[in-house]
Amino acid sequence: MNLKHKSVLIISLVLFVGILASGLSGWSLYRTDEKAIINDFRKDVDERAASFYREVTINLETLYSLSVMFSEGNLPSLPQFSVEAKKILNRHDDIKALEWIPRVSHSDRLAYEKENRHYFPNFQFTERESQGHMVKAKDRSEYYPVYYVEPVKGNEAAIGFDLASNSVRRETLEKSIRNARPLATASIKLVQENETQKGFLVFLPIYKGNPSTVAEYHLNFRGFILGVFRIGDIFRNSVLSEHPMGINMILRDETSDSDYDTLNFHISRTGIPANESIVYKKYLPDISGRKWSITAKPTISYISVRRSRLPVVVFFTGIILTLIMSLYIRFISRQTAIIKQNVVERTQRLSEVNLKLVKTQKELKIEQERTKELLEMRTEELRETQLQLFQAEKMDTIGKLSAGIAHEVKNPLAVIQLGINYFQKSLHKDEDIDGIIQDMDNAVHRADSVIKELVDFSASRQLKLEKQELNPVIGESLLLVNHELTKHNINVEMRLEENLPFIEIDRNKLQQVFINVLMNAINAMGSKGTLLIRTYTGELKNEIKKHNLSSTGQFRLTNNIVVIEIEDTGPGINPEDENKIFEPFFTTKKAGVGTGLGLTVTENIVRLHNAYIDIKNRKEGGVIVTIIFKAT
Repeated sequence: MNLKHKSVLIISLVLFVGILASGLSGWSLYRTDEKAIINDFRKDVDERAASFYREVTINLETLYSLSVMFSEGNLPSLPQFSVEAKKILNRHDDIKALEWIPRVSHSDRLAYEKENRHYFPNFQFTERESQGHMVKAKDRSEYYPVYYVEPVKGNEAAIGFDLASNSVRRETLEKSIRNARPLATASIKLVQENETQKGFLVFLPIYKGNPSTVAEYHLNFRGFILGVFRIGDIFRNSVLSEHPMGINMILRDETSDSDYDTLNFHISRTGIPANESIVYKKYLPDISGRKWSITAKPTISYISVRRSRLPVVVFFTGIILTLIMSLYIRFISRQTAIIKQNVVERTQRLSEVNLKLVKTQKELKIEQERTKELLEMRTEELRETQLQLFQAEKMDTIGKLSAGIAHEVKNPLAVIQLGINYFQKSLHKDEDIDGIIQDMDNAVHRADSVIKELVDFSASRQLKLEKQELNPVIGESLLLVNHELTKHNINVEMRLEENLPFIEIDRNKLQQVFINVLMNAINAMGSKGTLLIRTYTGELKNEIKKHNLSSTGQFRLTNNIVVIEIEDTGPGINPEDENKIFEPFFTTKKAGVGTGLGLTVTENIVRLHNAYIDIKNRKEGGVIVTIIFKAT
C-alpha cells in the first residue's frame, strides 16, 4: 500500500470517528437538556396548582369569616347579613353569591315564613316539581330553605328554596352535619354569567357552642352558610405573573371513580399550539371533600425558549476539530512526499558527481602519479562532506516541518483547551454535562500527546370482540396456572352458574386478565390457601351499593349483568396501598420480581370491554376481585 492510499485511509477513519463522536456528544447533551426542561415544566405546573389551591382556600375562608355572625347569640337579621356579605363580595369577585340556610323543623315553618315576609312579601318554602317549576314545598319533618341571599338580584328564584327537597343534596347536607366539616358539590352551570363557566357550592355547617360528638352535632346544628363560587374566575385570579407561561391546563373533578368532570379549560395566552408528547398531571389537596386535578401540556414556544444551544455548539465544534485534524494529516502526507522526492533527486545528483570524480581520478592518475595519494584522500574527504551535507539538509527539512506542525496544530488545540476550561467554570454543575466536557478535555490531551510524539520522532389497540360464555374462559385460564396452583398447594372451589348469558369479549385479552388476578392471588397466599371462583347473573340495581357503582357510568340501572368474583385467603391489601394498586409501576413485591404493571394492564383491558373491576379486602381476610360485564 503506497503513501497516498495510506493517507486516504487515515483521513477517512478520522472523519468517521470524529463525526460519530460529535453526533453522540450533541445527542447526549440534547437529551439532558430535554430532561431539564421537563423538570422545569413540572415545577411551573406545581407552582401554578399551588397558587390555584391557595386562591380556592382564600375564597373558602370567607365562609368562616361570615360564620362569626352565627356562632353565638341570636341570628343576624337580613340587613346585617347583607352588609357583611357585600363586604366579602366586594373583595372577592370570584364569589357569585353567599347564602344563609337554617335548619327549620315542621313546627317552626310558619313562623320562619312569616318572619321573612318583612323583607320578601311572598316568601314561602319552595321546591322544584318534575316539570322544573317552583312550587310550595311539601310537608316534611325538616327543611333547609335559602333564607338570606346576597346579592338578591339574579337570585330571586332561589329565595325560600328547600335544599332538602332533593335527596342527593339532602344526603350531602347530612354528611356535612355528621362530619362537622364543609363539603363541596360537583360542578354546576352558572347560567346567569355573561360567559359560560362552571361553578360549585360549598356548605359550611354552623353549630351552637363547641359540640364534639355526632349526637351533639345534630343537637346543636343551626344551619349552613352557603357559598357559590365561579371556577373560571378563581383560576384567572390565581395567575402568578402577567407574562404568559406558555402552558395549557385542564382542571378536572375526579371525585367519582367511574367518571370525571371537566371544570375549566385554560388555553395559554400565547395562542401557540401545545406539545402533545409531554403531559403532566397534578392532583390538588382535598377541596371540601372533592378530588380535583390539573392536567397540563407545554406549548411549543415553552419548549423552544428553554432549549440550550450547547448541544449544537458541541456538535459543530467536534466537526470543526475533525476537519482540522483531517487537513493537517493531508498536509503532513504531502510534505512527506515532497521530502522523499527531494531525497531521490539529491541522491541522483550525488551519484553523477561521484562518477565525474572517478573519471577525474583516473585521468589524474595517468597524468599525475605522484599526486595519487593526495587525490584519494581529498576524494574521501569530499564524499564524507557530501554525506554530511545531505544528512544535515534532510534533518533540517524534517525539523522545520515538525516545528510547523507543532505550531499550527498546538495553537488550535490550545484555543479549544481554553474553551473547555471556560465551559468547566461557567456552566452550571451537571453530572452529564461535566462528563461530556471531561471527555472533550481528555480527547484534546490525547491529540496533544500525538503531536508531541511526532516532534520527538522527527526530532441508544383494538379488541376482537365476540359473543361468548364466560365460564369456559375461566376454565382455560385455570388450566394455564394449574402448575402454580399445584406447586403452592392451593385448593380451588368453583361455584359457576350454568347457562350464563353471552357477553362480548376478546377471549385472549380476558384470559390475560384472569391469569393476572389468579397469579396475584397465588403469590399472596404463598404455600397454602383456598381460591373461590364464583359467577352469577343479576341486575345492576342490586349491585350498586355492594360495589359502589355509579348508575351514570358505563352501566344503567336496568342492565342485566354477568359477575365473576375471585376470593383468596391471603393477607389482604395494606390500607395505605388500596388507592395505588392500579397505578403504573406500583408493586409490593421484591425488586426484580415484578414490574408493577399487571393490575394496570388488567384494569385497562376491563375498561376496553366497557366493564367494571373492583378489588378490596374481605372482612374474613384475603382479597375479593369483582369484575362486572353487561350481558348481551
